[in-house]
Order: sequence, then structure tokens, then C-alpha cells
Amino acid sequence: MGVEAVIALLEATPDTPACVVSLSGNHAVRLPLMECVQMTQDVQKAMDERRFQDAVRLRGKSFAGNLNTYKRLAIKLPDDQIPKTNCNVAVINVGAPAAGMNAAVRSAVRVGIADGHRMLAIYDGFDGFAKGQIKEIGWTDVGGWTGQGGSILGTKRVLPGKYLEEIATQIRVHSINALLIIGGFEAYLGLLELSAAREKHEEFCVPMVMVPATVSNNVPGSDFSIGADTALNTITDVSLCTHHEAGAG
Repeated sequence: MGVEAVIALLEATPDTPACVVSLSGNHAVRLPLMECVQMTQDVQKAMDERRFQDAVRLRGKSFAGNLNTYKRLAIKLPDDQIPKTNCNVAVINVGAPAAGMNAAVRSAVRVGIADGHRMLAIYDGFDGFAKGQIKEIGWTDVGGWTGQGGSILGTKRVLPGKYLEEIATQIRVHSINALLIIGGFEAYLGLLELSAAREKHEEFCVPMVMVPATVSNNVPGSDFSIGADTALNTITDVSLCTHHEAGAG
């Protein structure tokens, strides 16, 4: 955003309307200042008049989506209101730990439960997968995970190649119908290995999805990884502290 603001200044002329640099889908955009001010005033007016639905609409689609996501993850419906499926979904962390891994697992578990699925947690990466370190995980089990660092499930860089037979057995034993892999480049490679083994092991012929989570932000085909922004902010903070300490001397 800072870079975009500088570019906006360099491109501006005496007749260019004032703008606000904001984010839209992880991309910097320029919005007319007066429209932003008017929208802010409209939101405040709607709040004062207790027109909360209008206030949410005025805040935009992203705000409405975030609000709905928060409600879905924070409030568990009564069991008799949750549709039941016969789908067992397993969640696993693979690769180096990254900020946000636990929050991603929490979200996946609660969304899965809200949709009526049985959620399974795989501990210690593909190594634990092969050893059968798999347990059912419930709504309350992931409470408080959002602010926790590292990987509560445990994560390793080990790839599944040498454990294909054992992992296939565990998928069959636990009746796993879908696999969610949260991790970095090793998770990507592991998913490729599992997909390539489908001809030899029919157990791998289930939906498998990867969520990029790595401070390196180096997963092919992805634009942004969980943990990358936190890593950059931490590096910036440490650099600023170092600069200030050096200046004080």
C-alpha cells in the first residue's frame, strides 16, 4: 500500500482528485477520497439508527463475508439442527510450522462439523499418518487454537513416498473420505506423491486439497500463503527495533 501511495503521488497532476489507497483481494487499489468519506458517514448513520443490516451492506462484501464466517466458526448449532453425512474428513499439517496453521485447522474442523462431517486429526505429519496417529476431533477440542503458535497437531517435513502402503492402510481402516493438507512446499510435494500413487492404491482416490501455509510463500500455483504476512511483519518489527537500538547508541 505504501508503494502504491508513492506511485499515486508520482502520477498525480494538479487536477487529480484525492484518493485513498486500500486493499481489494490482496491488491492495492485507489478509491476516491470523497466517496470513502461519504460511505463512512453512511455506515455511522446506519449504526446510530440501528439499521445493522444496512451497515453491514455498506461495509462491503468482504466485511459481510468475514462476519458470516465469524458467526459460523464461533457459534455451534444444536446437534439436531446439523445435517449428518457419512463423510470422514482428515486434517493434517505438513512442512515447517507457520503462523496461522492452528487457526486454519480450527476453521476446517468447525466448518466440517457444521456441515455434518466427522472430522479426524492426523498428528505428526505423514510420519504420524503411517503410524495411525489419528483421532476424531470435536468442536470444543479446537477452542483457543487461533492465537497459538506452531502446530498443535505436530508437523514434519517428511514426505509420504516411503509410507504409501501404510498410509493407504490407515485411510482404509479409518474410512477416510477426504484429506485436507495444511502446510508448505513439502505439503505440495506430498500431495503430488499421493495423487501419483492412485493407480497402485485405490485408497488415494478420494478428494485431497492443500491449503498453503508457509512463511516462505513458495507454494506453486498460489499467490498468498498463510503465515507469510505475519513473517514479513515480524521481520519488519525486528528490523525497526534493531535500527532504533543502533541509533540510540
